[in-house]
Amino acid sequence: MAPAPSRLGASLPLPPDLAMCRRVAARAEELGYESLWVADTGAGPDAFVVAAAAGLATRRVRVGTAVVPIYTRALPVLAAGAGSCAQLMAGRSFVLGLGVSSETIVEAWGGVPYRRPLTRMRETVGAVRRMLAGERVAFEGKTVRTRGFRLVSPPPAPVPIYVGALMPPMLELAGEVADGVVLNFMPVDAVPRMLAHVRAGAERAGRDPATLEVVARFQTVVTDDVPAARDAIRQMMGPYFATSAYNRFVAWCGFADEARAVDAAWRAKDRTANVAAVTDELIDRLAIIGSAEHCRARLAECLQAAMTTLPAGPASSPVVQLLYWVYRPIPFMEDCARRFGDVFTVRFPANPPFVFFSHPDAIREIFTADPDRLRAGEANRPLLRLLGDHSLLVLDGARHLAERRLLMPPFHGERMQAYGAIMRDVADRTIDAWPLGEPFPIHPRMQALTLDVIMRTVFGVAEGSTFTRLRERLTRLLAMTGSRFAPLVLLPFLQVDLGLFSPWGWLVRIARDVDEILFAEIRRRRAEGGAGRDDVLSMLVEARYDDGTAMTDQELRDEMLTLLLAGHETTATSLAWVFHRVLERPDVLEKLRTEVRDAAGDGPLELRHVAELEYLDATIKETARLTPILPIVARRLEEPTSIGGHELPAGAVAVPCIYL
Repeated sequence: MAPAPSRLGASLPLPPDLAMCRRVAARAEELGYESLWVADTGAGPDAFVVAAAAGLATRRVRVGTAVVPIYTRALPVLAAGAGSCAQLMAGRSFVLGLGVSSETIVEAWGGVPYRRPLTRMRETVGAVRRMLAGERVAFEGKTVRTRGFRLVSPPPAPVPIYVGALMPPMLELAGEVADGVVLNFMPVDAVPRMLAHVRAGAERAGRDPATLEVVARFQTVVTDDVPAARDAIRQMMGPYFATSAYNRFVAWCGFADEARAVDAAWRAKDRTANVAAVTDELIDRLAIIGSAEHCRARLAECLQAAMTTLPAGPASSPVVQLLYWVYRPIPFMEDCARRFGDVFTVRFPANPPFVFFSHPDAIREIFTADPDRLRAGEANRPLLRLLGDHSLLVLDGARHLAERRLLMPPFHGERMQAYGAIMRDVADRTIDAWPLGEPFPIHPRMQALTLDVIMRTVFGVAEGSTFTRLRERLTRLLAMTGSRFAPLVLLPFLQVDLGLFSPWGWLVRIARDVDEILFAEIRRRRAEGGAGRDDVLSMLVEARYDDGTAMTDQELRDEMLTLLLAGHETTATSLAWVFHRVLERPDVLEKLRTEVRDAAGDGPLELRHVAELEYLDATIKETARLTPILPIVARRLEEPTSIGGHELPAGAVAVPCIYL
């Protein structure tokens, strides 16, 4: 990968008309383009013929294929076609770009089995490279073979071989065996993630990644009529993204819902729905459309993404890194810190790169940065399908501020006095039920205590059948979201409902039961009004935005679940750790007891006494320092940003890690 790519190439028109291709090639050279690239549609004209025509119409530009399928041409045909083009363009470079194409072109049109693409690509690159070097090649591979073939007239100079790649396995193979990589139809924020895999493959093979060239093909339309251009691209993308390789790639880039809709419509032979499933957001992420100024700016972003070098991190596959993160997160972070220092990059399937920072200066930069550039809501998007579109945790900008203004009043003044009394009373009842004279696990007791407090102060449900039903379902929901499988079900590509046989399906059904109870309770509160009630739900029902409108039922539901999931396990685990630390230090325990007696005397502890409990406050803070409940948070970069001296691309996720 060249460290500073600054060359612009052009793709010749598709479907290729030879006369038009010659005119475009000549004009592109006049305009100063460095290279021309030819794709193979599988339905002609032949890519090598188009490349030769472009070469004859120009004198300076490089010409390459991006790409020709490896299945529909035998090894000698690939070598002969590339060698002939290289001879025609002697004195300048011809690039042979190879790809695995799709089942439609290979199997349906070509009648060739589409099998073992990685092995086929590896064997093809190796054999064709030897043929182009003029060797007599005898090769018996698992997918291809040739006996004694030799080019009659080898090209006068070595022919670079590039590999077209989308997903991590092929990207890493390109880094391992090719001279360059061809990227296509990708959002700009996916480029660093893709190049990281190319780099990993090169390093694993003992190669210098800087020697590989990156050909990044961005579909660009300079126009004043953006809707018309979107519609034209939509017509192309619909069938294109129905092929298995591109469908998986679109999902990997963060568009799992669109990928499923495109595929379902194509399988149902509903071409209208297939095209309609390609959303404007998807088009705008994968294509560059607009004025000349807009297109120049977007292309500059693309160049920046290709130039950016992410900090080092584990070379293992994203799947392996995900498993470590799910099952051994703390040892995984500690190992990365030992190996790579206070900044390192972690990669998970179907996600942008996560760059961890542990140096205090870098963490300070992240938390003091413009929130419109480092967006917390964007980083929390995996929570969206569980918490909902209106959750404070997934919002940024003006919407975040509006929701926050509505949520803050219930947590101030006299209301906190009332909540404090509820917390004390629930804690008293809970402690009275603890066994005497025998050990017991503290964490489950803290979870139960915290849930009861949330039920009363947030949901305003204290007894009766609604309390029992809601508590039982919330307990099941929290058990799932607090399990070791929780990180897995938050990955978009694993959010597939296979009924009770899938974690996501089970979670969806529990959440549906919770929603049924919550929506009924919300309707009841609206009918009865919030007079005389001080729970959060009742106050939010009565609250109004700046324009005078009330929160919708869905907005209320989303914020109720947010308060539950954000406040339950964090509080319960914090309390459990405080008990753990204090019980290890009898001297600290005695000081705490003395402080509470001095503040409250023989009476009950009131909220007004809290300000006097300085040693207790210090104990809680020191426990949080030693055992932080949230070791990380995340911010998604809206634009290229420098953090801690590292230039990070747009789309990457900065992860300040207080634990390390």
